[in-house]
Amino acid sequence: MKHQETALLEVFQPDYQRLTGDARPSDLALWPRADTDPAALRRAIEALRHIFDRSFAVTYGLQAVAIGIGLFGVAASFSAQVLARRKEFGLLAHLGLTRRQILTVVAGEGAAWTGVGACWRCAPPWCWRAR
Repeated sequence: MKHQETALLEVFQPDYQRLTGDARPSDLALWPRADTDPAALRRAIEALRHIFDRSFAVTYGLQAVAIGIGLFGVAASFSAQVLARRKEFGLLAHLGLTRRQILTVVAGEGAAWTGVGACWRCAPPWCWRAR
């Protein structure tokens, strides 16, 4: 196994924060005492990592629930709009549009509004910043 050379640069934290404006720590180093049992230290670190990983699993679960609630809200909103526009759809049917054509109109409107929302969200922040 080939030995890799590494370099380490230590900067006093207040100096780093002053120079970069970044107050978040980006790394962690441990210097165990000479009498520390390496196996015990490794077990302690792995136990902490296990707790950390579990907290992320909970976060991902909550994110999935939030996405599900959001999708349910969008579906309920579209359903409410369709129910509110029954008379309009009846008029379109009376004018000769088939059920498939009416569904195409509804799907097209939904796709258009989704596209507008996606473009609005992806716009650079300066587009919607208060002036």
